[in-house]
Amino acid sequence: MHGPRPGRTIDVAPREATERREVRTAVLQFLGVGSLVLLLVASPVVLWVRAEAERHALMNARDITQRVADNVVGPLITEELLGGDAATLHLLDQSVAPWLNSGNMSRIKVWDENGRVVYSDAGSLIGQEFDPGG
Repeated sequence: MHGPRPGRTIDVAPREATERREVRTAVLQFLGVGSLVLLLVASPVVLWVRAEAERHALMNARDITQRVADNVVGPLITEELLGGDAATLHLLDQSVAPWLNSGNMSRIKVWDENGRVVYSDAGSLIGQEFDPGG
């Protein structure tokens, strides 16, 4: 008969415990290194995506503003508006109201070439002068 001698037992538990510890350590190392690599790769990508989103949002805002200026406000810039005619100012108020009410724009101001505000949705600004270069 072959097998363990009486009084002697084969203890496999410490070897299994050691193997489990080694596996656990290897898995934790793998997860730690993987997390670090993910952080190192993802951080610049996140910063780039954020910068691109901001650039895209600014381009969209400029495009929308230019379209409103060209198609809504521009045709209403007349000598009467520049002279402060109340009826013309009211017409411009009505024309820009949908843009302001939609939340797409927060303010609309029109300056003359000297930096004087000839129209603003905030009526208190009309007539004020600002440096056109600044």
